[in-house]
Amino acid sequence: MANLSEEILANIYALQKQLFQVINDATTTDYRLTEEYGENEGTFLELEELQNIKERARDSYNRLSRLLLIIADAQPIASERYSGF
Repeated sequence: MANLSEEILANIYALQKQLFQVINDATTTDYRLTEEYGENEGTFLELEELQNIKERARDSYNRLSRLLLIIADAQPIASERYSGF
């Protein structure tokens, strides 16, 4: 694996944790809203927005994970100059 600093790795893992929490919270809210009010005209926009939030967070989580793998495979030592974190 590329030698990223502990600080950079900690930041990446913190971001992944935050994204996980966004997905988890949006899923929980979606479930509760659907259970309490059902899927109808009054909840359609909110449920759709929750789905969009989950998709954006999931995409960001996946991109961040893929980036880590790309860095690990790219070179033996990654300089902070290229990390962008």
